Amino acid sequence: MRDISHLFPFCSFPSSFSSTPWIQSMCGGNTPLKSADDEIFDLIEKEKRCQCHGIELIASENFTSFAIIEALDSPLTNKYSKGMLNNRYYSCNEFINQIENL
Repeated sequence: MRDISHLFPFCSFPSSFSSTPWIQSMCGGNTPLKSADDEIFDLIEKEKRCQCHGIELIASENFTSFAIIEALDSPLTNKYSKGMLNNRYYSCNEFINQIENL
């Protein structure tokens, strides 16, 4: 499993808080999907094999590049960015604004 701890710099808490379950879950934990939910993991793996060994001729389905999959598997999915660019309802959206402005 790859080390993604650098993506969660906000998860460094004083040692007195580090054992609190909700703190650990807020930081995403370090449990890989296979360990957390092997049934979902297996179904996703089956879907991957299905997509690799077949072709669906449905216009609305396509293959996503690895770069897109990597971006979708990032801390950006943790954000709720309601509102317009540079005029959000919630704080801490400065990087979301920069990305959206690209």
